[in-house]
Amino acid sequence: MLLRAQPRPPVGAFSFLILVLAAIVIAACGGSAPGRTSAQSGPAAAPAQTAASASGVTRDTAVAEGVDPAEDATSGPSATSPGAGPVRRIVSLAPNITEILFALGFGDRVVGVTEFCNYPPEALRLPKVGGFVNPNAEVILALHPDLVVATPNVGNRAFVERLIAVGARVVVVQARDVAEIDPAIKAIANAAGDPRAGRALVARLRADLDRERGRVASLPRTRTLFCIQVEPLVVAGRGSYPGDLIELAGGENIVPASAGQYPNFSLEAVVAAAPDSIVQSLMDTREGATGGDRLMAFWGRLGSIPAVKGKRVFAVPGDVVLRPGPRVAQGVAALIALLHPEAAPEAPATSVPK
Repeated sequence: MLLRAQPRPPVGAFSFLILVLAAIVIAACGGSAPGRTSAQSGPAAAPAQTAASASGVTRDTAVAEGVDPAEDATSGPSATSPGAGPVRRIVSLAPNITEILFALGFGDRVVGVTEFCNYPPEALRLPKVGGFVNPNAEVILALHPDLVVATPNVGNRAFVERLIAVGARVVVVQARDVAEIDPAIKAIANAAGDPRAGRALVARLRADLDRERGRVASLPRTRTLFCIQVEPLVVAGRGSYPGDLIELAGGENIVPASAGQYPNFSLEAVVAAAPDSIVQSLMDTREGATGGDRLMAFWGRLGSIPAVKGKRVFAVPGDVVLRPGPRVAQGVAALIALLHPEAAPEAPATSVPK
């Protein structure tokens, strides 16, 4: 999709974009994805529909971690607006994009990030341009970026097109599973004018993944459930990013392939599937360790499940295992330490076994 840039008017002319942002938030709250054009299906809508649940998960939190129930900005792996000249100032509109930019060595060029961009630590000190589903156009344009990098989410096609219409250069990339990480990295590196950095980073990540995969290649697969949130129960199905990580870490996803990528699941189905391990994302809490204890208590009442009986229910930070990006091998290593401790004697600091 080629979108043409137009000359940039004064910043004061952009107040109308705030109305667009309000429409994005309303669309997100409604749980629907108008105008979706992606040829590939994204995660199911269940996480968005539970934004007001007692678990405290908001949709902004879910998509910031990488679980986006509806994407809408592009018809393929990447879409760009034409641009010319060196790229010295970059604004990132997603946490995984921020991680990719820093991993590429472009951290000194990043001048703005979202409120959810918490890694690497240097990103915490950068100016904030709003949330994941409600970025602030006037703040973005006031930073005078040479490049804005966005990822598809519900309703943001209009926002991206309007940024381009007022002269901003935008590249839209998506990374929803392990396979899409490499092309996303290359698209960002190309847009920033350094394709060699993209190829080098992809080569390193592939080598890291091959190393992790080799550690469990000869081990029996562990029947595993990856839980995104509870009450209602939303799990990671096959073909989702955490589902990919489970497979790479030597696990067998107990969710049927027909269920989709992020289906609602019943406790009866979990009991019947009898997983040997349960990985619980801490995305389902804003309470830190205390919240993790609450989630462990939720599973603790189901003593007939082998994972519960064998004390193999684990809580993991959401950003490491839900955010497709350059830490993919770290996410696999964290899961190997839980599912196959014999292959990973050192327990990673990113996991909290209970």
